[in-house]
Amino acid sequence: MKTMTIGRRITGIVAVLLAITIVLVSTLLLKLVEFGGRIALTSEVLVPVSRALDDLNESGLRRRLAFERWQGALLAPKPDPLVLQEASANYQIFTAKIEEGFERSASLLRATKGNRDLEAEVADIERLLRLVRAEYETVQMRNDEVLRLRRERKHPAAGVALRDLASLQARLQERRSEARDAIWSILERYAKSTRSQESTLVVVGVLALIASILLGIALSGQQAKQITVPVAALKEGLAAVEGGDIERTLPILSDDEVGDLTRSFNFFVEGLREKERIRGVFGRYVDPRVIERLLASSDMSKLETTLGQKSVSFCDLAGFTGLSERLNPSQLVSSLNHHFSLQTEAIQASGGVVDKFLGDEVLAFWGTPFCHVGEEARLACQSALAQLDAFRRFSLELEGLGTGGTGIGIGIATGDVITGSIGSETSRSFTVIGDKVNLASRLQQLNRVYGTQIIVDEATVQGAGPGFAFRELDLVVVKGQTLPNRIYEMLGMAASVTEEQQRYMQAYALLLAAYRRADWPEALRLVEDCCRLRPDDQAVAVLAERINDFEINPPGPDWDGAHVMQTK
Repeated sequence: MKTMTIGRRITGIVAVLLAITIVLVSTLLLKLVEFGGRIALTSEVLVPVSRALDDLNESGLRRRLAFERWQGALLAPKPDPLVLQEASANYQIFTAKIEEGFERSASLLRATKGNRDLEAEVADIERLLRLVRAEYETVQMRNDEVLRLRRERKHPAAGVALRDLASLQARLQERRSEARDAIWSILERYAKSTRSQESTLVVVGVLALIASILLGIALSGQQAKQITVPVAALKEGLAAVEGGDIERTLPILSDDEVGDLTRSFNFFVEGLREKERIRGVFGRYVDPRVIERLLASSDMSKLETTLGQKSVSFCDLAGFTGLSERLNPSQLVSSLNHHFSLQTEAIQASGGVVDKFLGDEVLAFWGTPFCHVGEEARLACQSALAQLDAFRRFSLELEGLGTGGTGIGIGIATGDVITGSIGSETSRSFTVIGDKVNLASRLQQLNRVYGTQIIVDEATVQGAGPGFAFRELDLVVVKGQTLPNRIYEMLGMAASVTEEQQRYMQAYALLLAAYRRADWPEALRLVEDCCRLRPDDQAVAVLAERINDFEINPPGPDWDGAHVMQTK
């Protein structure tokens, strides 16, 4: 039983640091609350009151201008009604604004009630504001008196009243200055106090941070000494495994979590060794990417079975029977393995998965998750051309052994197939099954009928894209199926097709069209044209034989041009 686990050690360190942090944070929070209260009082009360006094001054000046314009209009021999109306309206507006300014200032000052630091200053400001307000009211009364005398055309009396008004304005300005000075005095005192409090917060925060760091370093250093030795050994072991040394086993140096981790490391390395043994044994029988999926599955017997679009390819080594007669068993196996290796390299280089080897045939497929969606047909066609190149190299090696006469046939079909782990409870295979798999096998066999090397279905042509050249061969119903399929010979990359090949493809297309519309005389004439261009085309010979038969025994009225294959 562990008496002092790493968790308990760390918990103790954390508890001490947490207690210190709580004390420091609480102190800082209290200071911050006080600091925030001062900032709020300054920004929400004192500064707005100062601004309100400035607004009062501005409104008073504007009202005075309106007053001067009003009495000036009254001095005219014939006062202008529009000027009188405008001046009167402005006078009333700014009188109302002055009143609003006093109310706003009083409301803001009431918000400071309860703040003992400001109690005396606020009382003094309120007293000054009452005096300023009284002066404004006196000035307003004298303004009204002057305007009344002007309207009554008593201009000498109005002049006397104006002189008194000037002294009232001076006294009003004096009262306003006293109130503004009082506000600024409070603001300055609060600013100094706030700056001092800010400095205190910074100092306390820095000291708290330094103390926490030093304490954390001291406690962590003490505990680190008790952990570093086994952790260093574990780190060295991990580095060795990362470098490929999966034979490393670590000694267990402690009876805590590090010891448990070391045990887990040894168990993990043993698992890696087991997986490497599986890869080494089965990598020769199953595609490496399939092995990765098997190893990644928690239950190899329950790998996900999916239905999705795939391109399926069958590749057959023609002439294998004759080859087996000319080579001894050792040579035959060696040559066949070499052929399969070349074909596998070509398939895997294009993202394909080698499903299995069936005698002298190779079954492969392309599709998710081993390639991107929509690329399966293009990759399968790309692989077929690479497989042809690989076979040519293999054929040259056979000629060196004095055994020629072999060929290759590839069939590709694209469509929905089932992919998954298929078999019994004790023996399974990750493979593909479905109608398109059967079709690909039949297309591979049709190469012998048409004298071709690569035959694909229409879905493969559509999915491969414009980079490849195809010749439509025929419309056939393969053995075991009931629906016709358009089949195509893949000639190679589109960029490599010669003008001569293009002319021949056009001639063959004309022959195929005449054949499908049952125009036998025209079809026979086009057979001769094709034979002049390419005498060795076995596909033309196949059509010619059918045309001759149809001249004697015409097909029925519902014939759609499809030929039903009687053999595989």
